[in-house]
Amino acid sequence: VGTIGSASQPVYLESEDINNADTVMTQDLVVNGTATCVAQDLQGCRVFLGSPQNLGSGNQRETIQFDSVLYDSDNNFDTSSHNWTCPKTGIYSVNIQAFFTGGGDNENRNLIIGDKNDVFPPDKGAFFNRKESDSGSCFNVSTINKYDQSDTITGYVANRNNSDILGEGSASIG
Repeated sequence: VGTIGSASQPVYLESEDINNADTVMTQDLVVNGTATCVAQDLQGCRVFLGSPQNLGSGNQRETIQFDSVLYDSDNNFDTSSHNWTCPKTGIYSVNIQAFFTGGGDNENRNLIIGDKNDVFPPDKGAFFNRKESDSGSCFNVSTINKYDQSDTITGYVANRNNSDILGEGSASIG
């Protein structure tokens, strides 16, 4: 049985609780008696488009120009380059969501997790492709990878058939 303590008390979870937990927000996390995560290890950000982003037509992949920050644990996200820089080596969970609001029929759209140097970095990142026949389609791509200190994480998007528009906003869709 899981026990949630105060900010000064660790959270203890048995292994069966991990499979049933939705979200745990805590200072310390202890699983089966072993400290697995402490507050200073938690890194991350939540960023979004403050206004729609126009996408060119054709095969060109473009950096998602996230320009607004809801949360950034240590100011590791750069709204100019649209990259998040890993503050230290570790396992990171990355999720990118894009809402296409333009385009036309039977669009071949891509959503990609890459880095500042490579859309498809070796052994890292993720790729999602789907054909859609409407404007107003939501894409999600996620990955869990080991990143080294100073690695960057960048989102890319493309509509391989047509020009398109990414919608703005901070809400999760889908």
